[in-house]
Amino acid sequence: SRAGSPTMSATVAGHRPQHHPQQEWDINDSNVPRVAEYDTWSEWADGHVRKVYRPDSEEATKHASGWAMRNTNNHNALILKKSCLGVLVCSQGCVLPGGGKVHLRPAICDK
Repeated sequence: SRAGSPTMSATVAGHRPQHHPQQEWDINDSNVPRVAEYDTWSEWADGHVRKVYRPDSEEATKHASGWAMRNTNNHNALILKKSCLGVLVCSQGCVLPGGGKVHLRPAICDK
């Protein structure tokens, strides 16, 4: 199933459904169709989704907290896959009992 792909309707974490009328495609395809409509930025995806963001989207091109972007597509170097490496939920500003602050840098495991 390609639910949530940019060619199908999907509802993501309380956002309105979006529909992309292009032909169906997969992120691993060597020929990606031209995009006519881009998705709005969504920091938190709910489940398995595929999003197409504008090339000038600053949010999509930088590493966001809890996410890592890397090139996982051997056919098209311009496609980055964003993988959730885990989510840290904390209160009180992520301050430890001793007064120290929690600082995390996502670890990416490559072969």
